[in-house]
Amino acid sequence: MLTQPALFDFEKETPMEPSPIRLRDDHGRRRRNGTRFLQEPVPTDYLEAILRLAAQVPAESQPHPWRFIVVREVDARERLQGSDAPVVLITFTLQPMKIDQAFRNGASTSDSGNRQARIALATIMLLAEAYGLGTEPMVGFDAEAVKGAFGIPSDAEDVALLAMGFAEESLDENSASQMVLGEIVHVERYGQPWMG
Repeated sequence: MLTQPALFDFEKETPMEPSPIRLRDDHGRRRRNGTRFLQEPVPTDYLEAILRLAAQVPAESQPHPWRFIVVREVDARERLQGSDAPVVLITFTLQPMKIDQAFRNGASTSDSGNRQARIALATIMLLAEAYGLGTEPMVGFDAEAVKGAFGIPSDAEDVALLAMGFAEESLDENSASQMVLGEIVHVERYGQPWMG
């Protein structure tokens, strides 16, 4: 079993342990499709820390347009493509009018809100990896059916599902994610590959 990472005391806003959370050097190689999950619960402290840190992702306006639903019950997870992950995170974006009605505060435009929600989701994936958890975005689901099954407002946008848990698989040295940086990173203009 992995050792517990440093958790944060959000009342004091200081680390409870002296060592900060660090991403593993092999993080990029651990990202892969087809993750299988151990049937081991994700500690609530891990989820709390990940979600609290993700909630601090800067946004163009307040309140943040994204919302999360943490799904842990087996019957509920089975409705989400029968995921074997112990946690499925549903993310979605409320339209500006909904946010304003709920909080009586200004909000960003819909497109901007969707972009911000994707940044928050990517942050959650990185934080989960830092806690030793595997993540996998789920595709091919019926967003309208998910809204109906989980009480999400019908005009919510950008619904996404993220499976999360301790992964069965070991490090995949042949992962397709190990692209040469020069193939995907360019300097100053497209066609001039990054050389380091």
